[in-house]
Amino acid sequence: MPLPRVFLYNKPSNSEPEYSCRGLFFGKVYALFIHRAIIVCEVNTLQVSNHQLKRVVKLIIQRHANIGSALELDSDPVSITSYYSKWAETYDKDVIEGYIGIKLISELMHRYIQSDDWQLAKDPASLNIVDVGCGTGIGGSSLAELGYTNVDGIDLSPEMIAKARQSGFYTNLYGGININVPLAANLVGVYDAVVCLGTFTPGHVLPEALNQLFQMTRSHGAVVVSTRPEYCDTTDFQQVSDSAEADGLAVLKHCHKDAPYRDDGNAHYWVYQVTG
Repeated sequence: MPLPRVFLYNKPSNSEPEYSCRGLFFGKVYALFIHRAIIVCEVNTLQVSNHQLKRVVKLIIQRHANIGSALELDSDPVSITSYYSKWAETYDKDVIEGYIGIKLISELMHRYIQSDDWQLAKDPASLNIVDVGCGTGIGGSSLAELGYTNVDGIDLSPEMIAKARQSGFYTNLYGGININVPLAANLVGVYDAVVCLGTFTPGHVLPEALNQLFQMTRSHGAVVVSTRPEYCDTTDFQQVSDSAEADGLAVLKHCHKDAPYRDDGNAHYWVYQVTG
């Protein structure tokens, strides 16, 4: 028997988060109101049992509770490490559905560095790429599909890195790396391109960490970063970006604003060419 299909619609930003289920049946549709979002379950058949529906509802509530709690972290590395150590086991199931940004950021990087503006080799297999904030490695498959086989992964959480290792898409993986502080020498100036998805987000990395990504990158290399609109609105990310350009560290080639990211909202994608 098929399970209900699930759709996500945003509620107004001033709505109070709700972690309990308040649902209403509309014929074949069941609407849930949780965590500033409206979850709509389209029941595919009238024979869907109450048990099945309750199971799906419970999973949806837990998924959005996990994501919502992550966005309320305080950028403290100890708190973040502790939270993700517990979340690592179910992380992929919680975030993968509707996560358009995984594929999009890889394709953006590929498109730009394959253009004539970048003085890099055009064979993806010859380039060294790093996935910063790689988590469980869900971005590794998108890079591999584009031909990138020399890909490293960096994350603060050792448990997430352990999951990424199981994916088989990474050459080297480094756990316990806090990009809010100066980098170890082995990570400076060694990559042709950096991708960083979902890391510059509320409660996580500080805007100044953008400069660490530039330091990882070789001259003429690319740095592609996603930010949620609310992150830009509540931090000085734009000022950090402007200062990096003024200091000659990188050139912002393009900012794709309000582009697809996840099923619960869009993101900005910043594409830099490193000049330092």
